[in-house]
Amino acid sequence: MLGAPPEGLESFRCALAVIVPFFVGGLFQTAFLKHPVSERFSAPIDGGAELLGQPIFGQNKTWRGFVVLIPVVTVLFGATGGILGRDPAGVWSLTLDQWFLLGFGSVLAYSLGELPNSFVKRRLGINPGEAPSSRGAKLIALVVDQLDSIAAALLVIGLMVPTDIWFFVWSVLIGGILHYGFNILLYAIGLKSRAA
Repeated sequence: MLGAPPEGLESFRCALAVIVPFFVGGLFQTAFLKHPVSERFSAPIDGGAELLGQPIFGQNKTWRGFVVLIPVVTVLFGATGGILGRDPAGVWSLTLDQWFLLGFGSVLAYSLGELPNSFVKRRLGINPGEAPSSRGAKLIALVVDQLDSIAAALLVIGLMVPTDIWFFVWSVLIGGILHYGFNILLYAIGLKSRAA
């Protein structure tokens, strides 16, 4: 772990210290995805490779999301550490380098966290951007689609800094709502084929 829990560690404030950089990073990513230069990074991560006759991840999983979100969120975590200083009220007491490391580790996990879900969907014959056909499977896919990246990021954060159950509750609740909101925004501006 990067640091011992300071006295008075507050779960809600810790969750906000994580969510705000991701939220602002998401705004940057959305702006980038709308810019023509993002098309330079639209190649599929799997390079079009197939496994058992299906794409490994599919054409929707491209480098476009990686090239902005990872550096921007990493820098925003560093900025959070700089703003909070060495005596943050209710939040982890980390050095600036540790804040950058926490940001990089969590956003990398967040970005990679969608890939297993895509891999499984391709094995089930669900095309990129489409939902399963049955109502129950649609509900499961909706929940997994909103929480896969968040769960991956929180796993890494939980390994790097002291946390408690309420940190995870706040992060999943607020983060899940914001993630769903971003999906609706991406659908509204034509960057996703469905809202969720």
